Amino acid sequence: PAESPRNWGVAMAVILDSYRELPKLRRLRDAAAPTMAQLLENGFRPATVDLATDGDARALVDTIRAWRPGALRVLLYWGGHGMAVGDDEFYLCCHDTARSHDPDEHTAVSAATLGRLLADLDLPEIVLLMDACGAGGGAEPVVRAFRSRTARSGSRSGLAVISSAQRYQQATEGVFMTAVHDVLRDGAPASDTH
Repeated sequence: PAESPRNWGVAMAVILDSYRELPKLRRLRDAAAPTMAQLLENGFRPATVDLATDGDARALVDTIRAWRPGALRVLLYWGGHGMAVGDDEFYLCCHDTARSHDPDEHTAVSAATLGRLLADLDLPEIVLLMDACGAGGGAEPVVRAFRSRTARSGSRSGLAVISSAQRYQQATEGVFMTAVHDVLRDGAPASDTH
């Protein structure tokens, strides 16, 4: 069946830039706005629900769990603070993430939890843009949890994860989404290396 413009794709931004204890991110929202507008211009429609809710971890997870985008593909941008913990855990910080100790499932969204939530959407195409310090450390746990969940359910969902920083690298606020916007608007930069 042909794809109708209505169900072609949904673009959603979860921007967590204000926290109780962690530093406020002042440029993230403004940097993401042109990219989200470009996605709409390119045919995506905006999501009809605010996944970020009040920014608290449990409310956010519950909202994502209940979300039904009604599209064949989703592009989800998640911007905010991130923290690598131990050798293979990664957390996307939420409004209630404490500064005094490592994040956990009660105060942040683990990469594995996000992977399972995305798998439960059961969509053919999902692209996750993770824009946070250490986000590259979250890509593999997101994909691993996603694959495990879809293998058990027999789903044919697909997932691509693009991150703004390596596991222990600091992300510079605004740089990632500016680059994504430029590629969406202008195409890949010319290069003789590929």
